[in-house]
Amino acid sequence: MANGRLSRAPDMLDAFRRIPIPIKGHRAIEEAWVHRRAVWTDDMPRDPRVDPETFRHFPHQSDLFVPIRVKDRPVGGFFVIWWTARRSVTEWEISLVQGISDLAGIFLENAQLYREAADANRAKDEFLATLSHELRNPLGAIVNAVAALDHEAVGEDRAVRLRQIIHRQTHHLTRLVDDLLDVARATTGKIALTRHPVDLGDVAGACVRSLRESGRADGRQVTFRVESVIVNADPTRLAQIITNLLDNAVKFTPSGGSVDVDVLREGQEGVIRVSDSGIGIDPEMLPRVFDLFAQAEQPLDRSVGGLGIGLALSRSLVDMHGGSIAAASEGRGRGAQFTVRLPVEATGTPPPAPTLPTSNRARTILIVEDNDDARESLRLLLESLGHRVPRGGRRSSGRRAGAESSA
Repeated sequence: MANGRLSRAPDMLDAFRRIPIPIKGHRAIEEAWVHRRAVWTDDMPRDPRVDPETFRHFPHQSDLFVPIRVKDRPVGGFFVIWWTARRSVTEWEISLVQGISDLAGIFLENAQLYREAADANRAKDEFLATLSHELRNPLGAIVNAVAALDHEAVGEDRAVRLRQIIHRQTHHLTRLVDDLLDVARATTGKIALTRHPVDLGDVAGACVRSLRESGRADGRQVTFRVESVIVNADPTRLAQIITNLLDNAVKFTPSGGSVDVDVLREGQEGVIRVSDSGIGIDPEMLPRVFDLFAQAEQPLDRSVGGLGIGLALSRSLVDMHGGSIAAASEGRGRGAQFTVRLPVEATGTPPPAPTLPTSNRARTILIVEDNDDARESLRLLLESLGHRVPRGGRRSSGRRAGAESSA
């Protein structure tokens, strides 16, 4: 503040601390903000933009409001200069203060960009640490199970249990890798949807059944309420969205809690709502739950697991369907609710499910694969199913792999 009397500065500073100056409704500030330029007056008592109550606490004759701008866009706040004596403000003075204000805007923008970059780097570091942990656990279980199977003393019952472990953990690894690939495809716009009218209730019902049958919801009460709602969607991706929401609810709901799944129609939208009684979401985390690499603080034992990319992937898939997804929570320990909204299909009738032809006929299959173990394991699998596979198969010249068959 420039007032020509330095001895008053401490008094004025104390007054600023004790008496708030209203920003909303302050006509001079609003004018400077809307028009993105400096606003000044040399006759405070008679200027209609002056708030009488503020003027009573801070009597002065002239002032200058200059918005802090970034690329001609006001951000952050203002530089305000007051004079106790009446004086005019020159164009040179306005340009000088506006130049200082614009420099402050650049500093603010750079500080924000630096903070965002630091946060992104930290989130990626945490994600890589999480990924290492999540991959190590199933790999360790598979290695141990295979080593046990190689032991001569393994009985049939124990061998069955070991094979079940291998099957579960390889399935878990496949889901982790698929999620990573899908996130990469979504961020580069390489996911293609195969959309047609489907019943949202049918897809959600299949996801809930899979959740129950897999045992992932054991110890939790799962309630499913549904009505038929036809939406135009890719059923595979729609199931992926719903499964991510269900897994997220179960993961953060301790045993003894509840998960409620509702499918309904609201106006021209099909709605699926997944609510849980779990640990909830902190208010500061709530706006970031759909951000890639964003995860709430994890316990040291990481008992809940996961990569923290499921919600980010779900948001991308929902956006591709022209819908919306939202999260709500009353805070830590109060549970959470996720709501997906999709446009209702105009026809209102899903097509009949296609009947796929089946054949038990043995085939001769030529494998094209450049990885020796992948080629050999696929050959053994196909032969165990009764097909004929030429020994050695054929290496591909590139990275693509597949199988060719004939009757």
